[in-house]
Amino acid sequence: MKNHHSSSAGGEPRKAGIRLAVFLVGLIGAFPALADIPVGLTSAIRIESPTVIATCKGAAARLGFIVANDSSTRLHLAGLSSNVAPNARLKARIGASDTADLGSINIPPESRLDLLTSHLRYEIAPLTREIWPGEIIEVQLDFVSFKAVVPVHVHEPPKGTRPCAQ
Repeated sequence: MKNHHSSSAGGEPRKAGIRLAVFLVGLIGAFPALADIPVGLTSAIRIESPTVIATCKGAAARLGFIVANDSSTRLHLAGLSSNVAPNARLKARIGASDTADLGSINIPPESRLDLLTSHLRYEIAPLTREIWPGEIIEVQLDFVSFKAVVPVHVHEPPKGTRPCAQ
């Protein structure tokens, strides 16, 4: 499988991705209205390591994940929505600090789109409430031909940072 915008594959992200894929397949079977991934693609598309850093109400939060497309079908991620922010933007870092809004992105067959460690990212904003380490928020990925609801784990901010001054 080709690896686009990805750093080296580690054991933990892969295990988390496998657990998430199993969870998503079970979730899709139990709640068909939540996601309508075409039947032949359910085992070939995985959302790996979905994470977000704890962030204050009103701020923007960076959402990271990897879309693994092991299918022979090109995917088109048109957008996403979340239960904690009304807006989401796909951004690309250009140079040292500039960014550009992309709107949407294609994921070629048999490839990976890395929105976790690459220059690409999703931002959700403004947060309607503070999100705390250890909680799980819900995000819906809107592909052109289907939608998928993904549980996203909220992580601690980096040591030495205080996202919400008290």
